[in-house]
Amino acid sequence: MLIYDMQNLVKVYPAQSQSVNDLMTFQIYQGEIFGILGDNGVGKSTLIRIGIKAVEGANFLDFVHS
Repeated sequence: MLIYDMQNLVKVYPAQSQSVNDLMTFQIYQGEIFGILGDNGVGKSTLIRIGIKAVEGANFLDFVHS
């Protein structure tokens, strides 16, 4: 069962003209373990903030299971 679907996410900071990432897309399914790894300053925290509160794009979040 799909519980999270992020499609075509692009983040551009106001002070920059270039995007931080290029069309990030991923899905998380029930029972999967998902991790975000990377060097300092690559956008891990920004990705989580966008995922928690839809800042840009369309997010689907469903943590209620029957």
